[in-house]
Amino acid sequence: MYNKKFINLSVAVAVSNALINAQAIAQEPNETEIILVKGIKSSLVKAIDTKREARGVVDSISAEDIGKFPDQNVAESLQRIPGVAIDRSGGEGQRITVRGFGPEFNNVLVNGRTMATENQERDFSFDTLASELISGTEVYKTYSADMTDGGIGSTVNLITARPFDISGSKFVFSAKALHEELSGKTTPQFSGLASGTFADDTLGLLISFSHQERKARVDQVNTRGFLNDVDLSHVGGATSSFVQQTNDQIVDFQDRTRTGGTVVLQYAPSEDLTITADALYSDFNVESDATSIGHWMTMSELSDITVDANGTVTQLTHSDNGATDFVARSFNRPTSTKGFGLNAEWKISDKLEMQFDISESSAKSDNGGNDIFAVIGFNNSISSTNNSGIIKVTGIPELSPSLGRAHLANREGLKIEDDVSEIKVDGSYFIELGPLTSINFGVASLDREKANTSYGTNSSVLCLYCGYPIDVPDNLLTSFTPDGFMSGEDTDGVPTSWLRFDGDAYFDYLESDEAASARDQALNLESGTTRAILDANNGFSPQRQADSFAIEESVLAAYVDLAFDGELADMFWRANFGLRYTETDMTAKGRQIALLALEEIPNDETLLTAVFTENEIAVNKTNSYSNLLPAFNFQLDITDDLIGRFAYSQTITRPTMRTLAPRTSYDVLSPGALRASSGNPEIDLYESTNFDLSLEWYFSDVSYVSAAYFRKSVDNFIVTGIRKEIFKNPNTGEDITEPDGSEALWDVAGFVNSPETLSVDGLELSYQQTFDMLPGIFSGLGVFANITMVDSDTEIDVNNLEESFALTGLGDSRNFVVFYEKDALQMRVALNQRDEFLQTLRNPTGGDPIFVEDYSQVDMSASYDVSENITVFLEGLNVTGEKVKSKGRFDNHFVSLVDSGARYTFGIRASY
Repeated sequence: MYNKKFINLSVAVAVSNALINAQAIAQEPNETEIILVKGIKSSLVKAIDTKREARGVVDSISAEDIGKFPDQNVAESLQRIPGVAIDRSGGEGQRITVRGFGPEFNNVLVNGRTMATENQERDFSFDTLASELISGTEVYKTYSADMTDGGIGSTVNLITARPFDISGSKFVFSAKALHEELSGKTTPQFSGLASGTFADDTLGLLISFSHQERKARVDQVNTRGFLNDVDLSHVGGATSSFVQQTNDQIVDFQDRTRTGGTVVLQYAPSEDLTITADALYSDFNVESDATSIGHWMTMSELSDITVDANGTVTQLTHSDNGATDFVARSFNRPTSTKGFGLNAEWKISDKLEMQFDISESSAKSDNGGNDIFAVIGFNNSISSTNNSGIIKVTGIPELSPSLGRAHLANREGLKIEDDVSEIKVDGSYFIELGPLTSINFGVASLDREKANTSYGTNSSVLCLYCGYPIDVPDNLLTSFTPDGFMSGEDTDGVPTSWLRFDGDAYFDYLESDEAASARDQALNLESGTTRAILDANNGFSPQRQADSFAIEESVLAAYVDLAFDGELADMFWRANFGLRYTETDMTAKGRQIALLALEEIPNDETLLTAVFTENEIAVNKTNSYSNLLPAFNFQLDITDDLIGRFAYSQTITRPTMRTLAPRTSYDVLSPGALRASSGNPEIDLYESTNFDLSLEWYFSDVSYVSAAYFRKSVDNFIVTGIRKEIFKNPNTGEDITEPDGSEALWDVAGFVNSPETLSVDGLELSYQQTFDMLPGIFSGLGVFANITMVDSDTEIDVNNLEESFALTGLGDSRNFVVFYEKDALQMRVALNQRDEFLQTLRNPTGGDPIFVEDYSQVDMSASYDVSENITVFLEGLNVTGEKVKSKGRFDNHFVSLVDSGARYTFGIRASY
């Protein structure tokens, strides 16, 4: 699987090593001081040392003690770093945005290696790894030639513990009880670490493990966005109005289980050679059981509308053909991640050091067909009112199981498989040639194959019962009232009770002879018609879908980096300048089916059925490109405590996997609102030119003030262009029309490179200080604060979205942390704020942008050392119970409100 081109470069490096080594002379080994990190202040000292000694702009977080990361989640800790913001899933930090650049722009490594990921893209899901397995993180905001390419926003390196870093024997164990405020459930969590060095510290073994359980609940109100350009002139509206697509109230019960561990073996046969073999495993499983009530809007059935000045419908009535739906669905994530690596650090001589690293990782989300989306409902007239908050729905009759009638049912889900193989050879040749102090060089080869396989019920079956043609047994439905739903919000008029059902039992009924016969009678079909359709398609069982695809990438890189230092007017300076050359070969593989026709669904005016060709056609697309990436970093020690930095670099980010997918998906099949999307395997990658300037004042071992300015100018920015298209029947060559014979005009979202350059400017201000000068108990106080301000030269023109493009995730953020550490007591309160940011430029529903509104979260922790070896602790996340709210084009385009509640952990930790 390894890149064959790598062999030639490896041979070249080996030859050059031999030539250099022939001139090398022996040198006594340098002794390295081992520092054990323990406590808040010690963690801050180590982070400052990393920042101060780095060649560029780097921020880091270190464990407060072996196996004790500052937060329950690594992403939650990263958001404390200036310039870093996070997105959450189920209340847990999942993905990061750095300096306004979202997850796809940030390169996340584990021990310097590229890790396979379980999601659809190449970005890293931090919630798959327990924080107890991580000993530190480094966020590189500037670039050097020896760094793995791909991160325009940043490169983040997660570091796991090594036995040689600990030295001697170490045993750590913790037990916690996690309480979820929203679900009211309490669950156990355990973690442990055992490390030891033997045979005069020439052999080391470390084993760590973690097991966590959560009984979570996530509440949500959602409209799926607003449809735009809706012609409501026939009922007194405008020809271009805005109407919410639906009104949903959702409660998702989640069982989250995370089990993982690491094994590390180190061997040092001599003082000049260290060999490390390590393995990492993580199993993260989310079992979701969501229930909701929803009201889908059909534009032709609206009346009694009121429209405001911006064209938004603020009041409407839906005819008797409207619907109230009860939905059973799931958002499962059965994932696993594995990583294996072998590393050798060899000090060949006093002039030459080499490092060889080979690694493989794999990740899987085995969710193909494991999710459900099933609907039972009934026709009725409803009214909706939009007052810039949660949209209110009235007109729902008293709910009884006898109202339930069959509708859409789908078994769906993605199976994702990612395999990464990587080889790296790095060397440093130390030289004294004027200001030149070392020549660093290396080659790297990476091969990656990622498959996204989509599963779903056959299109001939999933809408077989659409239109509410038959009753369902009353015993399928039960009353459901979620206590505390959206507490603290104005929910007067929002349904907070509905009927719930078991999705699997519903599928069993729809596949039964009783239901099939009832459908035949209701639709006046010949007896056995429905049974034959079910049998021919294996009922509602999930089948591989034609929009599945796989991306194969092969990357070969080589670099050289020169290090310099000297003095300028009694000020010490150091710099490095390097070039990195990369070649990327990509193959996108998929299979495509062609659209033949659109057909109506009896008794259902909200959806159409698509008819496709029976046979799939294989589609293979290739693309290749190369890049030469310069990087320059300069540091000037103005005084012993005042450091100035300047950095220049060119960086790249490769397109997301879904951008490269060689297929067209037919996403929305609603009359007059047909929407499709397509990938573009031939698209160019992002290219950025970066400038950084910073000033850092370290006025004590644990205190500093810093200011950093940055500018990134990105070419080939990938945007979603919406084009109007009429598809043709491949057999007849005729235009495909809607069932009434009208023109079937599709909005097709595709990916293109913008000819414009996107520029982002930002300023990061940081302040950290301990107040040891205060008297008595107050001497344990400390504060940490930062603010990041970012701006872009591109703005969204909501009246001309076709010509707009913007950077998702761009927004200001700030942190304020107060901590106290005195004797046996440690306490911390952290406030994190993220200003409104663009989440999606074009929502699949309506094509409008979605903005996440301002969000603040307060976390806290406290611990007390009962003895030298025993600590008890209490931690709280989102203790004020904040909710995440999103909106559309205008303030009264409510999109969603998500409540994951507060969480509290109480535990005990033993360390020996």
